[in-house]
Amino acid sequence: MNVEQLVSELETADLRRRNALARAAAATASEDDLKAVIRLLVHPVKGVRLGAMEVLAYAQYRPSMPYLVDVTRKRTGDDRILAARAVAAMVEPTDIELATFAKQWIASGDPVLELHGATILTTLGIAVPPRPHDRPPQPQVIVDDARAKTPPPDPVREATPPPDEPPRTDDGADDDPWIEVRSEKELRREFDQLPLTVEARSAVLRELERMRALPVEHPEYEGIRAFLRFVRDLPWGKRAAGSPGPSPLAQVATSLDERHWGLRDAKRRVLEYLAVEQLRGAPQTRVLCLVGPPGVGKTSFARAVARALERPFAVLSLGGVDDEVQIRGFERTYIRSRPGRVIRAFVKAGVMNPVMLLDEIDKLGRRWSDPAAALLELLDPETNTSFVDSYLQFGFDCSQALYICSANDAERIDSVLRDRMEVLRLDGYTARDKTVLAQRHIVPQAVVECGLAPGSVGLTEAAIETLVREYSQEAGVRELARAVMSVCRAHVHRSAERGERPQPHTFDAAEMREILGVPTRRRRRAQPVLPAGSAYGLSWTASDGEVLPIECALLPHGSGKLVVTGQLGDVLKESIEVAVAALRRSAPALGIAADFRKDRDLHVHLPDTAVRKEGPSAGLAIAIALLSHLRDRAARADTAMTGELALHGKVTAIGGVKTKLLAAAAAGIARALVPEDNRIDVEHEFAGEELPVEVIYVSDLDGAIAAAFHAP
Repeated sequence: MNVEQLVSELETADLRRRNALARAAAATASEDDLKAVIRLLVHPVKGVRLGAMEVLAYAQYRPSMPYLVDVTRKRTGDDRILAARAVAAMVEPTDIELATFAKQWIASGDPVLELHGATILTTLGIAVPPRPHDRPPQPQVIVDDARAKTPPPDPVREATPPPDEPPRTDDGADDDPWIEVRSEKELRREFDQLPLTVEARSAVLRELERMRALPVEHPEYEGIRAFLRFVRDLPWGKRAAGSPGPSPLAQVATSLDERHWGLRDAKRRVLEYLAVEQLRGAPQTRVLCLVGPPGVGKTSFARAVARALERPFAVLSLGGVDDEVQIRGFERTYIRSRPGRVIRAFVKAGVMNPVMLLDEIDKLGRRWSDPAAALLELLDPETNTSFVDSYLQFGFDCSQALYICSANDAERIDSVLRDRMEVLRLDGYTARDKTVLAQRHIVPQAVVECGLAPGSVGLTEAAIETLVREYSQEAGVRELARAVMSVCRAHVHRSAERGERPQPHTFDAAEMREILGVPTRRRRRAQPVLPAGSAYGLSWTASDGEVLPIECALLPHGSGKLVVTGQLGDVLKESIEVAVAALRRSAPALGIAADFRKDRDLHVHLPDTAVRKEGPSAGLAIAIALLSHLRDRAARADTAMTGELALHGKVTAIGGVKTKLLAAAAAGIARALVPEDNRIDVEHEFAGEELPVEVIYVSDLDGAIAAAFHAP
């Protein structure tokens, strides 16, 4: 959404056009756009103010609530009514501070404000106080000539103007028919124009009959009205027109390359997905899942896909979701019933085929029920053509959306859900990748966000390398972006202190250190010499890679037991036992005693005892460290290793190889021992790029020993 264009159109648009603009803007607006929309609440043109309130209401943008509440206090007329409507649409059960305003609205004497005040109190679980006593009772409007005669017009339930009366088009009116209560026949005609399914139409007609039989004051009346309004807002039959054809697929590829650096496999898979979808004429059965550490661009990649396809982008945040009702919604028998997150995301998108990101799907919890069960229905092509939300109680077609999931750790994703996904791993960026990202995207974006003229601030290549090496040694680029923002803010601050506007300037490495101070990322550096009984392993986590020192020692006395320290998990303890067994099996060939644990305890220690360590990839490094102690011969300090051992000495494949090699390079390691079975992974991950360290492939323990020690 272009805010400037929206303002110019709102100033000249009639009421219905303004309402349509607000809906379209809310469906596609980013968070920055919505922040700009808040500023329109003080615009001198009334139409702009009303349109801004509609945008915020449809977008459900809760940070705007303080501004909207302030509008209800300081303004009157339509400004106040629309602001109250927006607040009522966004209220949550925890917004207790709104109870005072809601009671004031109920006591105001304005029927519309009364309805919104009652909605807020109902959501908060507070009893609605009686209306002012000086108001006449509200008769029920019966629009059925066969049953009863229509009573006199009611000022609260105001009907549509008669045919000979022109519609109200003054700037102070509100064109939303749901602000005022309408007759059952008018609502029926409106729903007849929507392409509802048979099941949905049956539910709507049933609720219209119930609403017709209830007075406005009945507690269930507002709930029925909210249900019908939500059903109307669903994107029945609406599709984004940007689905690619044979030629636009090349444009999609170009757009993805311009907006996102790297991620070759993810881009290729998206283009394949779209090509097959175009040929079949229907969505595919697989769901793409981007797995990688924070900051590698999973969310921004999904957003880039939506922009390239010209479809609305919807985010379904799943971090912390621990109950199925949060996905599927609450049944309408509850006083605080509401639709689930899935259906609300479709309403916000405004189309049936958005690009929907299921963010942090590996952080689903489980309390009273399993939310993964509801997501399974959403992602399974056999069931998502009629996804049933508990609030709606009828099926809605969710099969036309392009679903992209994101996760930090694929192993934590529910196994049934993971079976529906195609996992694409984003292990992190090399130093070269980060340099290119900083030059193409991070620096220009930071310059604009700080209010500077585009291109007015630059960083030399040496300065960017300093940022990458000393201030952002991570798999992603978030810390790098923060460091660049700090440099731009410092430039603006210095100019303000001198009382002048910022001038164009290019920063070098020395200025980086002067502005940012002591390096914030002090990654463990390799020692020039290792003592006997030590070796460097390589570890991988969901957020980064790390060089892992391993220390082994046989204690002078004991009973042959194993002592482990350093917060080791069960899998890592089993790796130690296997490494000991592999050494004892090959003891004669290695020149060590087979009973080296007899009457002596074995102590294995991994530093950083406050950090829990787990994973099946440290067996090789443990065996080398123990052999170094038994031989009293130091291993090479410039070499790190990763791989798991089998009992017969075979080195088996591991995961996260790219992240581990990048971590080794960042720690000053020159050589890395990698299982032979991971050769294809290394060649694929670093295709066309220079390896960050020298990689030595090993297939068994003998080969690893030959590479891990200096020649005798």
